[in-house]
Amino acid sequence: MVEKALKRYPAIDLSHNFLVGYSECDIELACRIGLKAFGIGGNLGRTDYISVASLLDISRDLSSSIVSDCQYLYRLGQRQGCQPFGTGQRI
Repeated sequence: MVEKALKRYPAIDLSHNFLVGYSECDIELACRIGLKAFGIGGNLGRTDYISVASLLDISRDLSSSIVSDCQYLYRLGQRQGCQPFGTGQRI
């Protein structure tokens, strides 16, 4: 499914994505394709993912990433000549 999405949408940057799962297969998929992995509940006996109790825990981990991504998108928009929202100008 991930490979199909990447072929259809080649602009997807996996470094800005993550996978949330419950099983060993979910974590294995994330690791094989280079995604940050979150495992909800339980200990899978691995060290290549972040174990969390709930989706709320994931939001805490990602909050700094979200700020970074917003800054990246803002700079990208500026390079492409887009005006930020709230400037009174139409994009």
